[in-house]
Amino acid sequence: MWSNSTKEDSPPCYQPANVKVKFDLQWNNSLMPHDENEFEVRPFLRFICDFERYENNAYFYVIYFYVDGSYVNFGTELMVYDTAEASLTEDTLMSKFGFKAGITISCTVGARISSNGQTGSLGTSEGFYAGIKLLNQSISIERGQSSTVYFEQTVPFGCTLSSSLAVSTGDCKLKLSIIKTSTEDVCHSNTIQHRGLDAIEIQGLTTATDSDIWTPQSYSFELVSVESMKGIYGLTTLQFLFHIEASSSHHQFWEHVTSDSVQVNVNGGTDDHIWQGKYCYVVCDPHMRSFDGMHYELQYGGNFLLFKHENIPIQVQAEITSCNGNKRTPYCACGVVVAAGKDVFEIYLCNGQRWIRYKSCLDDVLTVVKKSNANYEIYLPTGSVIHVWLRMRYGLIDIHITPTVHEYRERISGLCGDLDGNIANDSVSKGGSLPCQEPVSSGWVYHPNTFTQSYRQPKPNR
Repeated sequence: MWSNSTKEDSPPCYQPANVKVKFDLQWNNSLMPHDENEFEVRPFLRFICDFERYENNAYFYVIYFYVDGSYVNFGTELMVYDTAEASLTEDTLMSKFGFKAGITISCTVGARISSNGQTGSLGTSEGFYAGIKLLNQSISIERGQSSTVYFEQTVPFGCTLSSSLAVSTGDCKLKLSIIKTSTEDVCHSNTIQHRGLDAIEIQGLTTATDSDIWTPQSYSFELVSVESMKGIYGLTTLQFLFHIEASSSHHQFWEHVTSDSVQVNVNGGTDDHIWQGKYCYVVCDPHMRSFDGMHYELQYGGNFLLFKHENIPIQVQAEITSCNGNKRTPYCACGVVVAAGKDVFEIYLCNGQRWIRYKSCLDDVLTVVKKSNANYEIYLPTGSVIHVWLRMRYGLIDIHITPTVHEYRERISGLCGDLDGNIANDSVSKGGSLPCQEPVSSGWVYHPNTFTQSYRQPKPNR
């Protein structure tokens, strides 16, 4: 069969290589509306999709930008020819899509022989984080000692200038400060205190500054822990979260933006550190892992208790269903319910439903952070984190739980085990009986059904 397509319509064999997102800082000149003799110079950032061009032929290149994993739809194709640049400006990000600093930008590019031809193989960049990037998202502090949180300013900050202001404007600074995420005043908290200044001020760039030679700048806050009598359930003296806020009215892209959260563990010095680095998960179909590292399978449906605190009102439950909806193996997680006191939050994708909501919020002790449409973090008042990844296409989820010292050693029960450093007792059923087969720490060939069945729960009303 003959094709009517021409060479210009066919996709080229060339795949763009070394794709990356770059940036530059530029300025817009504009007259002031109230006085035609006055002008204003405002800074703006451009994010450029950079890649290796094909040397032997001039191609058209189609570029797709993404922010936090979501496609940035300009309404028409973004196409450049030969050596021309494709960029995304901060004005477009803010005015059309509502984005400011604190986003991850990536791009994908493909070549065409003609503007209306078929696109060849795509090259994709890594994500570039534009904002205040945390270099350590979790730190530990021994009680009474200090530790340091490090962060990086990944894109420059510019100064707004006008004809009535001197170029070396002294008040053009980007202020970085720690902000609270709870009812405590973190800056002057008696859980932690800064050692030194409460804020860091960064001088902005001007038109007289060579922004082309600017490089990412690293900064740090040193923290020291002290005693506290505050805390929900009396537990937040040992773990808490904070953000770093950047703010300046000179450069709108930087106005009132925050970093990701920093998790701080304050070690009391009396408990062992066995709990550190541990995690429990329910992933795929479903592969299970206890906090102490027991790997096992759960190949039947129902609602199951992942873990429950013995002394405080906290528990996490997961709903397991057939992955393919045919009531046959394999089985997968489709829902999770997290309860702390009178707060209840659920993510429920079972049976074609979609609930992501607080069912109750009377104590205000659960914190839910939406990282993206498919990624949620649920923070317990103990500081433990339940990470939930949504596989929306299939109506399924993956669950990953990070504990703290408050879950350590016989303080919890459930399918995540008791977190005492001993894998041998992780499959003890709710009634106290041991299985005939020894637990395993690798692979997923272990099916302790007596153990898993003992933590099966009544299905909640919806």
